[in-house]
Amino acid sequence: MSDHSLVITVDIGGSAAKAYAFDVVGQRAMGQVSVPYPEQRAGADPGPFDPDEWWGAVVSALASLVQKLGEPSSSYRGVTVSAIRIPFVLIDRRGEHVGPGLLNKDRRALPDVAHVVAKIGATRLYEITGHFGAPEFGLAKLLWLRRTYPEAWRSTVTVLQLHDWIIYRLSGIKASEPSSAAMSQMLEVTEGRWATDMLNSLGLPSGRFPELRKAGTQIGGLVEAVAAQTGLPAGLPVHVGGGDTHLSAISA
Repeated sequence: MSDHSLVITVDIGGSAAKAYAFDVVGQRAMGQVSVPYPEQRAGADPGPFDPDEWWGAVVSALASLVQKLGEPSSSYRGVTVSAIRIPFVLIDRRGEHVGPGLLNKDRRALPDVAHVVAKIGATRLYEITGHFGAPEFGLAKLLWLRRTYPEAWRSTVTVLQLHDWIIYRLSGIKASEPSSAAMSQMLEVTEGRWATDMLNSLGLPSGRFPELRKAGTQIGGLVEAVAAQTGLPAGLPVHVGGGDTHLSAISA
């Protein structure tokens, strides 16, 4: 293996965290590891997920992959992330998550869709976000969470998409990525920016949404704590990834 030839991708699926290694010099896959999330208790609500438990699966997958490859630290070139879209994580001033996250198919925010449509208008909502109102998207889910967990919302400093949360844990930097953010229904898709006027009109301060960075951008380096847990080198370039469907389409 030549120096700086291995790229690692973390893929956050609905049932497991997966880590893949690809040799960009030899143009070949080198290995993969899948670590399922902890099983839910019988009778538990299937909609929410625990971001810390999912992050624990990511760390375990990366550590297992590094051990499986057995390559020196000089072999690694960078790490990036692919993730399911729509789920988000709320971050407080300490950088810790507050409140539950809701998975894609959860529809408990249906009443909040009616509120959005009444406030914005169905056609205008589509023109801004590229999506008609639906409880699966992040906008209605965020309004539901604000209504149901007001204390968690008051302590929220930053709203991160699931992709952004993993990038943040890897690099310590808060940013959002358009292909994931677009599925939140909070992005002005024709301009590629947050729909500030719409968000403010719904009582969602645009200051809680981080800077948007394009997929492929190097955002920082792997923090020392994660390097120690996984065996990857500290400072390894961390690159913005994207939504799983978008990246799969590019790969295909």
